[in-house]
Amino acid sequence: MLAFVKVRRILRFFSVVAALAGCAAAYVAYLKSYITSISPDGIVSLGNYRMLRDPHYDVSFGLLHGLERWPDAESCAQRDSFEIDWSRFRTEWDAQICLFRILDTLGGPEQGVAWLSAQHLKYNDYTRILPNGSDRTLSFACTKHTESCSSLIAQWRRWYYILEPYAYDFSITYRNDRLVNIEIFANTI
Repeated sequence: MLAFVKVRRILRFFSVVAALAGCAAAYVAYLKSYITSISPDGIVSLGNYRMLRDPHYDVSFGLLHGLERWPDAESCAQRDSFEIDWSRFRTEWDAQICLFRILDTLGGPEQGVAWLSAQHLKYNDYTRILPNGSDRTLSFACTKHTESCSSLIAQWRRWYYILEPYAYDFSITYRNDRLVNIEIFANTI
């Protein structure tokens, strides 16, 4: 009788594991369904949003929710201007998507540098150009002393970080003068 109970418990455990594996597989399939194309040079497209990442790890519900919440550049900027109200962004995905939407409408890297500088982001004058000359990565930063970013840092700190971030770095990549990727990194103490 005791052996029968042990076998039943083991079978119940394996059925739970199988159900969880099925849910995980369905989740991955659901996320992959949003990918519209993957180019040979590694650009993943989700509708009109592009990123240079492994789609199997970087497509998340946070990204998909942000894409639905911010469908175009006009939804990201304040009315009658292309200024960003940082306090509207709940997550880093929100800011990343909106920066992508706005910079993509502006054109090449020169227009991006001018607009981001007008948003009081500090241009780090660190431009990385790959040997083939096709990729150009720009670096910007905002600190808690930057008026436009102080609310962003305070808000995200409440939700996501145990350690207090003192700045955010924005890495913006253009390929052949076409925006292909934005990443945001928190610098913590």
